[in-house]
Amino acid sequence: MRIKEHQQAIGLRLQGKTYGEIRNALGVPKSTQSNWFKTLTLSQEAKSALARKQGRGLIALGLCNEKRTRTIHEENELIRSVYEATIGALSKRDLTLIGAALYWAEGYKNFNTARRSYPL
Repeated sequence: MRIKEHQQAIGLRLQGKTYGEIRNALGVPKSTQSNWFKTLTLSQEAKSALARKQGRGLIALGLCNEKRTRTIHEENELIRSVYEATIGALSKRDLTLIGAALYWAEGYKNFNTARRSYPL
């Protein structure tokens, strides 16, 4: 067992350090830390420090997700406009044929029941 790292890791955790910070400082994997800390009781100060750090991470994650969503929407709009210009206007009949072809292309998924016919 890593007695020296174990004691150092417990000290860092009691100071409010995250698993990632301890991993970077001592080179101890998060899975090992989880095992070491499962019965550790943290002080209110340590819990507060960890909560502040978690809050910063959640904010950064939210900002990243918002940016990614905007990028995807912009990309989808660009693709839609390019293909709209290429294809042109579709009639109601065209859309009906496309919808029917997509429906039929899905294939028959339930092999345990009899096939049904659907009138148009």
